[in-house]
Amino acid sequence: MALVKRGKTWHCHFVVNGQRFRQSLGTKDWREAQANEKQLIAEASERKLTHTPLPSPASPLHKQQTITQVPESWSLHSPAKRKRSSF
Repeated sequence: MALVKRGKTWHCHFVVNGQRFRQSLGTKDWREAQANEKQLIAEASERKLTHTPLPSPASPLHKQQTITQVPESWSLHSPAKRKRSSF
């Protein structure tokens, strides 16, 4: 249960029943952020609030690659190289 200010907006981080929740509270006021956080924790405790799970190691985002395959995958996702203009 933590309130963190990012820029001008308050965000909360808390764990309920082993599930981690992190989100913006959408307010610049600290007291309003505290009230919003308390409400979110209550909703999470009643299982009304859902969390977004991280991708599992078995998902395609975490596929195993050898050291020689890594540069190939980088080149597939990197933007096309532009020709530099000469002055």
